[in-house]
Amino acid sequence: MRYYSTNGAASEVTLKEAIIKGLAPDKGLYMPESIKTLPAAFFKNIGGLSLQEIAYAVADSLFGEDVDADVLKRIVYDALNFDIPLHKVADRRYCLELYHGPTLAFKDVGARFMARMLGYFNAQDSDKRPVNVLVATSGDTGSAVANGFLGVDGVHVYVLYPKGKVSHIQESQFTTLGRNITAVEVDGTFDDCQALVKKAFMDEQLNAHMKLTSANSINIARFLPQMFYYFYAYAQLAAAGKEDLSQIVVAVPSGNFGNLTAGLIAKRMGLPIKRGIKFHAALDTVIANNNIHDCSLGMWMDWQTQGTRITRNVFHDNVRDLMIEVSHGPYLVDNNVFASPVMFQNWSQGGAFVNNLICGGIEPHTVPDRSTPYHYPHTTEVAGCAVVSGGDERWLNNMFAPQPVKPTVGEYGLSAYSDCPMSMHEYLERQRAMWADPSQGGGERNPLQSLYAGGNIYLSGAQGLNKQEGAADDSERMQEDAPFFGGTVSTSVACDEPMPVTLVEEPDGLYLQCTVPQAVADTRMQVVTSDMLGVPRIVEERYEQPGGSDYVLDTDLLGQALTATERKAGALNGLVSGENRIRIWEWNN
Repeated sequence: MRYYSTNGAASEVTLKEAIIKGLAPDKGLYMPESIKTLPAAFFKNIGGLSLQEIAYAVADSLFGEDVDADVLKRIVYDALNFDIPLHKVADRRYCLELYHGPTLAFKDVGARFMARMLGYFNAQDSDKRPVNVLVATSGDTGSAVANGFLGVDGVHVYVLYPKGKVSHIQESQFTTLGRNITAVEVDGTFDDCQALVKKAFMDEQLNAHMKLTSANSINIARFLPQMFYYFYAYAQLAAAGKEDLSQIVVAVPSGNFGNLTAGLIAKRMGLPIKRGIKFHAALDTVIANNNIHDCSLGMWMDWQTQGTRITRNVFHDNVRDLMIEVSHGPYLVDNNVFASPVMFQNWSQGGAFVNNLICGGIEPHTVPDRSTPYHYPHTTEVAGCAVVSGGDERWLNNMFAPQPVKPTVGEYGLSAYSDCPMSMHEYLERQRAMWADPSQGGGERNPLQSLYAGGNIYLSGAQGLNKQEGAADDSERMQEDAPFFGGTVSTSVACDEPMPVTLVEEPDGLYLQCTVPQAVADTRMQVVTSDMLGVPRIVEERYEQPGGSDYVLDTDLLGQALTATERKAGALNGLVSGENRIRIWEWNN
């Protein structure tokens, strides 16, 4: 079979060429010229087949013209030497467990299959030089690829990863292997690592000297095998005697589209999937009641987080707890525990952060070069596009409790936002000044927007918007800005005392232990409502529930109902002065 580039400017190639090259010369992805539909008999009998039998049938349909049957079967059975069980979690809801591979990542499937295919084709290649695999990672890709290629003859893997931004477990999975695996620590971000990889592929002199390919999801031998587990999930439902298998909807919570693309190709091959869902542009989506830990990045909201609510989650032992990318709001983050060294990397605007316990640093960014859609309320209809200028957020009733471990990025409290104007009036004055200044030439057209804060507690040196310890006046920023900010909020409080926070795993759940200063325990804050939050400047949509009803944030992380005279700052209303030990997660959840 021939393979074409999605950009249409490169010549068609063989499967061997597509796998070894990885990326087409015109920077497109290689795709098969035809996708065969699997026979009806296959689906009729699929419930009685094993994962390996299903995977071989699918692989043979795609790659059988180019790989001998016995070789392809050996590759499939060797790569998929672990189970991928499907478990029922609720009525008509099932979870496919993709963490049973050697590195506990869903990418083990594609990485192990690609490693063996690349090793096979490179051995057949007239160019006997070793293949050099370049891969950028924020954690799981590097682990899966390194372990998948370990010991494969004729292949050397270089894993580029950002310094200090990968979990210890995942970093150990690719830095301790040796042999044909080399880990390269980059003083920067994942984007910097990816840029280095792309630059290498575009360097004609380097490519003439070395055989280079990629093991990121751009390689057809990496993302296509992810089809296997879509078919296997269907098989497990069929084996369980489910009658209506034509209404399957697949939710894919992945950072990139390779996983979902594999599912769409599986559908083209006859798998009766009704539709797929990816947490990208998570409009009107509620993400609640999760224990998220030991990740490089706990939660990544990727583009157009509008009407989204992130509530009653526990984040801990992550390199970074939360990142929200190029969004204009309104989105709500409330009643969460953020216990990792870095709480938030913010590439967005228009969010509302209410009643959270925050132990880590915050790093805001502007994104002036990525115009991003926003939508009419509670629809997917695009209302316009705008860049992320920064600011235009609400930080209300949060408890900032820095811990001894310094964040790798960001600052404690809200001091990283201190350059934001104090009101919409100040924002407009700054914009007028920039346009009037001949030296500016009207060049900077996206100054920082206003930021609104009140009712926060700053502990142990955490600072408010004015970078003043003990400053309790950050709520003054909101007085001139109706309707952008809708009302008066509680006064912020600063306390020099530390509040040590420790999360301890016990047989019955996860416990939060902390020592609360008296001054903190005695504070009371207003219950935050939709009316108090106003509207983001760009979108002009209220902070409200997906059905259009108002938010009344009168419960805490544990669901405890509160009144206006009982509401405290932070996610746990049950904190008292002195020693506290509260179960915040039950294992049977």
